Formats: sequence, structure tokens, C-alpha cells
Amino acid sequence: MHRTNGLCLAAVALLGCTGQIGEPPSATAIGGPGSPRAWPTPDPEAGACESVSPTRVWRLSHAQYDRTIADLLGDTSEPARGFEPQASGTGFRNGSDVGFVSETLAEQYMHASEAIAERAVASLDTLLPCTPADPGDRGCVRDLISAFGRRAFRKPITTEQVEMYLGLYDEGARTSAELGVQIVLEAMLQSPHFLYRFELGDERATAPVVPLTAHEVASELSYLLWDTMPDQTLLAKADDGSLYDPAELAAQLDRMLADPRAEHAEWSFFEQYFRLDRLPTLDKDPDLFPTWNDAVAASLVSEAQSMVHYLTRERADGTLEELLTADYTFVDETLADFYGISGVSGSEMQRVTLDPAEHAGLLTSAGVLAPLGSQQSSSPTQRGLFVRIEMLCGAVPDPPANVADTLEPPGEVRTTRDRYEAHVVNESCSACHQYMDPIGFGLESYDATGRFRTTENGQPIDASGEIIGTSEIDGTFDGARELVERLASSTAVRDCVALHFFRYALGRLEQSGDDCAIARIRERFATSGTRLDELLRALLESNSFWYRKRT
Repeated sequence: MHRTNGLCLAAVALLGCTGQIGEPPSATAIGGPGSPRAWPTPDPEAGACESVSPTRVWRLSHAQYDRTIADLLGDTSEPARGFEPQASGTGFRNGSDVGFVSETLAEQYMHASEAIAERAVASLDTLLPCTPADPGDRGCVRDLISAFGRRAFRKPITTEQVEMYLGLYDEGARTSAELGVQIVLEAMLQSPHFLYRFELGDERATAPVVPLTAHEVASELSYLLWDTMPDQTLLAKADDGSLYDPAELAAQLDRMLADPRAEHAEWSFFEQYFRLDRLPTLDKDPDLFPTWNDAVAASLVSEAQSMVHYLTRERADGTLEELLTADYTFVDETLADFYGISGVSGSEMQRVTLDPAEHAGLLTSAGVLAPLGSQQSSSPTQRGLFVRIEMLCGAVPDPPANVADTLEPPGEVRTTRDRYEAHVVNESCSACHQYMDPIGFGLESYDATGRFRTTENGQPIDASGEIIGTSEIDGTFDGARELVERLASSTAVRDCVALHFFRYALGRLEQSGDDCAIARIRERFATSGTRLDELLRALLESNSFWYRKRT
């Protein structure tokens, strides 16, 4: 039943299409009686060369929506898995530039809110704040609106909002008190204040660059570190303004990083960066690759996740270099059979040492390589392009107009390399492909599923390659191990990973004035020996995290 259609669907559609907010923030949302009145100001020296993001309203990603619903109501149904696909210009799903809500997505939000609210009111005893729980007690419902609204909107709810939602309750209560509560929940879950993160800054500040409010900071921290809403502790620190105290902020940061939820956010960056999120829907030709199946794909995700967990949680001092060059990995029985590793049984991921001549870190794992190819074969172009663009942050020239970029069918030549070498020798192709294919040739020891091989169609694999167009690692190499070691030693790769993390964490592409912020992050990352945890701490020292520019 689409009871809130007229009110909330219109509000969501309006926000997505125009960028205007249906319920304007008020001073009440800035903080409680203890909120500070002396606001921090940007470092003038840093501000001279460091830009900040413009004020913005940032829609929750589908993953953030599901995790927020789970934390808010204990509902783990993950309805956003059925939402329309999302995309972002940053290369990550959480980009703040994707605020538009299509009619389809608006309807999906509406239907999801109805189903979630219906399930929630089935457990009114745990939902209502009064004892005994009485949905007919209007005072109890008022308290519910205030308490639930504060958590759902990630800031204190205004008196006007309370009265508006209480009016919705009254409408529904004409049928039953339970229905009144259900309609309130439906409406709140369709509110822009739930679906979006507000980063508008302190409305009392008059400068063109303004600090985020305490509640905006709380949301920024929680969605960066946990990929979900602030908990009660963090909200309380925003309420009383103590989140601005450096010592308290440091304590909260340590607490949040120690929380198991921080592992998900750490994993989310690497999952998207290395395109591991493509594995669950990845298909390979079953006649050519009979060992590939959904169970293998799932285990490949667990392999990479275990590696990230080991380096960022168990060890805590793991580095990018080790991630790229490790002579070990984590497998279960399914994955051990796929890789041809003996002595592993059971469904638990177990650390195993690999032959260094065959494997080197995450880049040579099947989880990374399998998506970089077709259903029938590997693709030196796609693998080389990934290294060139995503790991070196390099550029590839646009192809000439009307270029004939066709390859011989697989059956006409003996190896994949034979087919793709046409890209390099053909003048109309080589201007672009010389930057990609010779890198990808170094990964030809892995078939379309990412399994190691020494021959293809009876021919020995030639995994020699070449890197050109860089300032420090140009030259020929032989095989994946030499390629990976060269990449791991590269300043360009280190700096590129830092740049991607900047984009992921701030949800936007870099701007011309971000040079100083990015340079500081890169410097700290390098000084630490590429410790993965230092990327986050360096970002938190940036003005780009704490301030917004009014447009």
C-alpha cells in the first residue's frame, strides 16, 4: 500500500532533480546546549593552496543504505541489492556527484520503506520507548519520533519536524495506532534527511569557507570508517560539541578504527579499486574453463578480503608493497583445488605459501585477473589498461578516427599473445596499445580465469613485456613477478593509490586546488613505508575533510 506516495515520493524526486532540500536544516541540527560557539577556522597557510569541497548533499550509496537500515532497525534484508545500478564519476560507488534520483529509484525507495516499516512494527515492544509499549500513547509516539528521527537523520530533529510526523501518525491512527507508527517510519525512511548526507556547514559562520557542523562531522566519520550511520556514542559527542575537542576526536577515531565495522570500509576501498566486486556475476565459458563456478568466485572474494584483513587488522602495519608482492595468500578447499594447491581442506580461509615464480601478491590473484578478460580468453589490453590507468594513473591516447581494431578469431592463431601483438605492430593501433598491451603480456601466464599456466594450445607462454611512458620504471621485464616488483617500487603507483583513496574518501574527483592536500597524503604514505592505515590518518589532517566552500 503506497500510503506515503504523495508526500515522500514527491520530496525525493524534487531533491534528485533540482538539488533543493525538502526540509531545510535549522539551528537545532547544529548541536545541543553544549555546542561550541567558537568555531575552528581553516589553516590560512594551507588554505592558500588547498581547496575544499563545495557544500553538498551526498546520497547514501546502496551499500550504505542497507547497512544504515540494519543499524537503525536491525533489518538485515538488504533491499538496496534490488535497486537500480548506481555509478559514479570517481570510479567508486559512493561518489557525491551522483545525487539524482530517477523515478524508478524513487519508487524503489518507497517500496523498501513500506516493507521495512511493516517489519519494524511487528516488534513494537523493542521499537517504542515507553514501558509497557503502547502505540496508542501519543506521548510515547512523540518520544519515538524524536529518538528515532535523531538517529535516522543523524542529528537532532526539530520541533516542526516532530509535529509534522505526529500529524502523519494521527492520520494513520484513525485506522489503528500500529498503522500510525508504520506510516511515520515509512515517511522518515523516504525523507531526504535519511537518504542524503548533509554537508552544508555551520549556518552561523559568515566566511566563504565554513567548518562542518559537529553532526556533519560525525556522519562523515561514520560513513568513511564504518560505511554506516553514527552510533549513539558518536551522536552524543556531536550533541554536546565535544567532537571538536582534539583529544576527544582522537579518542573517537581510535574507538571507531578498533570497531569491527571499520574492517568493512577498509575492504570496500580495495574491493572496488581492484574490481573484485565484479566476481559474483562473472561468467566464463564452461566448455573452455570447467573449473570456474560461483563457489570459486565467492572464494576468490574471500581470498582478497582475507589478505586485506591480515594486512590492516591482524598486522595493522601492512603495506602496499606487501599487498602487491606477497609470496602467500589465503585459500579454502574450493580455492585450493582451483589453484592446484594440495593439503587444504574445509571452508575456512587458510594462509598458504605460494611458488614465487608463479604468484606475486594481489595483482596476480585470480580474483583480480579473471574480471580483466573475456569469457573465452585473457585480455592483455584490459589487464594492461588496468595497470596503466588504475595503478600508474597514466593516460592512453584516444584511438584515431575510424580505426579498425579487429583481431583474428581465437581459432586462427595459436596463442592470445599472437592475436594481440597485432595491436602493437599495426600503426593505426600502436599509438594507443603500446601503453597497454606490452604490460598485459607480462600477465599472460594466467588464463581467462586467472589460473597459472605455462602453455596455451600447446605453445609455451611468452610473458615478457615492456613498460613505456613513465619517469622511473620504463623498460623490459620477464613475467609477472618482475612486473609486480617494478610496480611495487614505483613512486607513481604509490602516489596513484593515494589519489584513488582521496577520491574514495571524499566522494569526488580532485580539483585544481587539491594539490597541497594530495601532496601531504602522498608524503605521509611514502614516509610510513606505504602503510595502508596511514592513508586514512593523512586524509583526516586535510582541510578538505573538515571544511566546505559555499557556492
